[in-house]
Amino acid sequence: MKKRIKILFALLAVFIVIVGIASYFFVKPENKSVSNSGGKVLVNPAVGLTFEEAVAKFDENFVYYLLYNIGAGSLHSPPFRSAIPKIEFYIDNDVYNVEIIDGQINVKKGEIEGEDIIIRTTTEEAVKMVLDKNYV
Repeated sequence: MKKRIKILFALLAVFIVIVGIASYFFVKPENKSVSNSGGKVLVNPAVGLTFEEAVAKFDENFVYYLLYNIGAGSLHSPPFRSAIPKIEFYIDNDVYNVEIIDGQINVKKGEIEGEDIIIRTTTEEAVKMVLDKNYV
């Protein structure tokens, strides 16, 4: 009888561990992934600018805002891997690289090795995406 109880207890413990591991890796975490740095309110960098001014001033802030709006912060590495999601963003002749680390979108100018996604567009199209989230 005691042996049967020990076996049942061991099976229950193994089951709890398996369910815990599975829910850690397969249940989508709360939307912490698109929080901006410092918890500040994210302001559209094109606000108050004409379309032409926004095109002329296009920089990393526009890329960040665009990727934030489409939920790129939700990208994550596959279970049991430590790979960081990487995006290369070509805007006309400019190249931006993006890494998503713990839900934070990190944008820099220049190319990146091992990109997972490459996005190519014009500055005008990118500004349209920044101005209207549904345009994407």
